[in-house]
Amino acid sequence: MYQFSLRFFIELYKGRIEFTAKSQVNKQDVDLRTATLITDITYNIYCNICRSLFSKDQLLFGFLLAVDIGRSSGKIQEAEWQSFVTGKVPDSEESKDSPKAVTLPDWLDQEIWVELRSGINGLGKALGSAVLSDIQKNHDGWFKFYSLFNTGVRSDASVVPEVTVGGKSVVLTNFQQLYLSKLMRKDKLMVSAKRFCSNELGDEFVRLPPLDVQQVYADSLPQLPIVWVLSAGSNPFSYINALAEQRKFPASRIKNISLGQGQVLSYNLPNVSCT
Repeated sequence: MYQFSLRFFIELYKGRIEFTAKSQVNKQDVDLRTATLITDITYNIYCNICRSLFSKDQLLFGFLLAVDIGRSSGKIQEAEWQSFVTGKVPDSEESKDSPKAVTLPDWLDQEIWVELRSGINGLGKALGSAVLSDIQKNHDGWFKFYSLFNTGVRSDASVVPEVTVGGKSVVLTNFQQLYLSKLMRKDKLMVSAKRFCSNELGDEFVRLPPLDVQQVYADSLPQLPIVWVLSAGSNPFSYINALAEQRKFPASRIKNISLGQGQVLSYNLPNVSCT
């Protein structure tokens, strides 16, 4: 449905490299500029792509962006991602425990427990077993984690219980928390995805970027026109006129051409001047 050309990304990269703050020649400044470029390019790619997406798809794009960055950096293991997407879990075993065999807290019903037992090994067998064991012991700590998805706030390290694996204390990564939320709180998966994006990339990646016509113009090229895809009843002329005023472009040079039904033949489009 959506397609973006290689040229689009190349020009975006070139533009951001040109406009971000330059560094000196020493290694510390080069490292700082590299980090600055990564942050700047990531957010500008997000904003530029979101301009072309329907609102319902913008959160999904932010989520996939965070996941791809996590996978490339090694923060998200491939096995975890595949289990999250497909639901196929290695070494999965259905729970054979009866409700009386395991003491569960009031907030954790048997159906959720069975879901946890069958899917927890998506985190890896050792970590999955440690999480199950800790849930049975640390009811209050895991209730705070369970309740965290009611608000959708960014995670607080003190709210996420640590588990012991191989004698070492382990804190779940943001993606592992998301994976657990899928097993424990399917009704809050959208909230969990927003928390994951916010924790990984920042709050600006879960908010719809505002339309900045000045920035749209700055990102465009003379050879690449700005195309507006409009919903019924919308009118971009106020944005265009405001942009013309900001750039001190005389109103007499703005040509409005209506291409409504039956009107396109009234204009000889190849002869319209764009200078």
